[in-house]
Amino acid sequence: MPAVVTVEATRADGAPLAETEIIASAADGSQLASAVTDGMGRGELPMSAGGMVSIIDRSGPSVEVRTVSDVQPGDLLRFRASNGTPGDTGSMTVRFPASTHPDVTSYEVRTGCDSVDTELTQCVVRFSPSCAREAAYLMVTARAADGRVVAAIDHPGLTYRDGETLQITNAWYEPVDAQVIWHGLPADADHASLEMSVSADPPYALFTDWAASSLLDQPAILTLRRPQMRTGGRVNVLKALLSRGDANQWATQVSDLESTHEMDVTHPLPWIESASYDPETRTIRLTRTSGDPAQDAGYASLAYQNDVGVEMMWIGWFDPSRDSFVLPRLDAAIAVEPHTLHRISGFLIDLDTVDGWGSFRTVIDAENIGLGSRRGTTRISGLSRSVNTQVDDGSSGLAPFLDGRGSDPMTATLHVARTLSP
Repeated sequence: MPAVVTVEATRADGAPLAETEIIASAADGSQLASAVTDGMGRGELPMSAGGMVSIIDRSGPSVEVRTVSDVQPGDLLRFRASNGTPGDTGSMTVRFPASTHPDVTSYEVRTGCDSVDTELTQCVVRFSPSCAREAAYLMVTARAADGRVVAAIDHPGLTYRDGETLQITNAWYEPVDAQVIWHGLPADADHASLEMSVSADPPYALFTDWAASSLLDQPAILTLRRPQMRTGGRVNVLKALLSRGDANQWATQVSDLESTHEMDVTHPLPWIESASYDPETRTIRLTRTSGDPAQDAGYASLAYQNDVGVEMMWIGWFDPSRDSFVLPRLDAAIAVEPHTLHRISGFLIDLDTVDGWGSFRTVIDAENIGLGSRRGTTRISGLSRSVNTQVDDGSSGLAPFLDGRGSDPMTATLHVARTLSP
């Protein structure tokens, strides 16, 4: 039998992503073959060891090209669209009893799809196929004028139905204190913060409390508030955020609800010091410091316009032992070449439930939307930079600016997710 890889593509809501271009490339970026997925979102491509597979996803508001490198014959690659069809959303009204706590001035209603602040006892929450689950979860928190959460009410088993009204009748209850013991703050970190979320399982952040310091002691004992979560199936999510200059790292730990939790960041990943793109060699390059070598994947992306003005994103997944990713040359139905760059990003990822790149590459897009949703600890190190430069030919002079050899016109920005996304 010929050496092939199999592709399975789904929409954000889990439905098959049919009639979508998939392309096989050799390790040097030259195109080998192309196909389209069938009605079940599946397709096969011939593949040589170390090649690349790309999918061109037009199911969302912008076009995404996603490429997995270092692919091996026999691999099963699962791609999942990151967005639903534009405009494919719904809404429902949520009503709840007023809290009798004397300090209440406002409420926050949070689901896996939306978060709404209101002074009333009803609001409208929105949802889309990418986040609507049959067994979703909703929480309402009552807040004092200083932001303190003084009471909470939860509603498990939420089913999204467009245009309908949900009346919550459960009783309010007071939150409780939980302690977090923080170990091993890296000496080269400029800033550290800790966030605790009580979430449905898989995690959609329903309640968040966080503490921050310019330099936390080692170890530090922090007390954060959280709802009691009297119904089952809930987890505690700790997120430690470290920053050094323009780079950042965060570790997400998912565990059962306890009165005391520990977060250990003694062995951080390498810091990413720069992310650059050279249009002449079609290479995204990351420079990094030394650090814990236990990484499962490298991730790089370009946000850009193609030469006909279509907003696009090119995402590449690669073996983290490499410091660069070469974009393959794709003969696609839509022009995919970068023309005007907006942003370059690079990340290193480590999951304690995955053992190396060989295991990670087969679950990339099936799991990457919820990297922080796995039980255990997920660590990510990243840097994202604004660009705004045209790269329509090799003489554009972009490379000297992006790799630091010239006057740098870019504005460095911190890529931080403050709350968990579904």
